[in-house]
Amino acid sequence: MAVTANSLSVEGEVSIDVEERRKRGRPRSKDAQSRIISAALTILGQRGFTSVTIEAVAREAKVGKSTIYRHWKSKTELIEEAIDRELDVLNDGTTGLDVVEDLITVTINLASVFKNGSRSAFARLIGEGQIDQRVNDLNYRRYKAHEDGPIVDLIRHGVKDGLFRETVNPYVISEMIFGAICTRAIIQRDEYTPDECRGLIMTLIEGLKK
Repeated sequence: MAVTANSLSVEGEVSIDVEERRKRGRPRSKDAQSRIISAALTILGQRGFTSVTIEAVAREAKVGKSTIYRHWKSKTELIEEAIDRELDVLNDGTTGLDVVEDLITVTINLASVFKNGSRSAFARLIGEGQIDQRVNDLNYRRYKAHEDGPIVDLIRHGVKDGLFRETVNPYVISEMIFGAICTRAIIQRDEYTPDECRGLIMTLIEGLKK
């Protein structure tokens, strides 16, 4: 039997490439991580922060607890990454060619994060943050991490390109958009439709123009 660093072969029979075997294992690892993230968000949205335990996530994702601990040290760390991954979709579909259309697209994507209204993971976190300091601290950390997000960037570009008044505060506009969508989810237990997102942005744009 000849053994090399990268392969195992048995006298001319089928060769098993170790490096290729490693590569084949990566998609399974990514698939498990995606299921874990999805499970955490599902439990969070349906039952709240306290119910998101490593045991519950493992059952929902159909993985062992050791698989979760291999990637995250605690449920808080897991939830924070789940939030970050959800917010990664905000720029999906933007072109960089039209500030207003990109603002509408980002707003529609943000509304999708709050799908299912008050039963969305984000709405749950924001609501529970009013009574649980741990959740409030988590919300604050994620907010600061994403403070300079795509909405702020687009407003800045609009000011630079002369579309909006120079006195416009990008952070205030970002908070207004987020606040409208968040209020609909938590108070009205509903979500903005794409048409409503377009209407929201076009109404704001009228106040931003020079």
